[in-house]
Amino acid sequence: MGDTGQTRLPAGSYGRAVLNRLLIDLSWASSHLEGNTYTRLDTRELIEHGRAAQGKAAIELLVENADAAGFNRFTLLNLHSTLAENLLPNPADEGRLRQHGVEIGKSVYRPLTVPAQIEEMLDLLLDKANRIEDPFEQSFFVMVHLPYLQPFADVNKRSSRLAANLPLIRANLCPLTFLDVPEQAYNRAVLGVYDMSARPRSISPSSMIWPSPTPCVWHGARSSSSRSAKLSGSPGASRST
Repeated sequence: MGDTGQTRLPAGSYGRAVLNRLLIDLSWASSHLEGNTYTRLDTRELIEHGRAAQGKAAIELLVENADAAGFNRFTLLNLHSTLAENLLPNPADEGRLRQHGVEIGKSVYRPLTVPAQIEEMLDLLLDKANRIEDPFEQSFFVMVHLPYLQPFADVNKRSSRLAANLPLIRANLCPLTFLDVPEQAYNRAVLGVYDMSARPRSISPSSMIWPSPTPCVWHGARSSSSRSAKLSGSPGASRST
């Protein structure tokens, strides 16, 4: 799954080769999952005419720095800063770990509220991610656990979808684009992680997978539940995604 035939080339080679298509597909699909209504054609025109399209700069950041980027604070904070630019009520929250409590809409789950605990759990998450050798499992782990921790004031799911592409881009595997993933199915899967985390076996990796007719585009990852870590939470105050 995801084999491009280029896994022995330098990190990011395949991502650079398909960058134009990736910019359009991932920018549009990721924004669509957040409820944005502009079309894929609108996204393509924005990118082709050099205007801003949500996620474009963040995708370029990952692809162009595939050999140096990693699961560390520097990469993650820069990724969030790029994605969250001009989207948050407080610009200081762009690329900064969350300083206040949050609530998750339609969920009883309450993420951590104490900044020191958020920092500690993020470092634990990143350490566990770096210990995973399989790029698909690493991708799935990050895509699930980043939104669960909610390390940022907002733009957590979008950050997780981009971060999940890092191990695939580095390994020259097909990137996640989330094309054809229904918004409702994706959100139900994420809410399932939030509300059923105490019973990890209730959530199958298949709930995050969606078939695609497009060659070399996959919409999920395989994971080993034995490598996943449960991150605990406590009451919050404002809403986050």
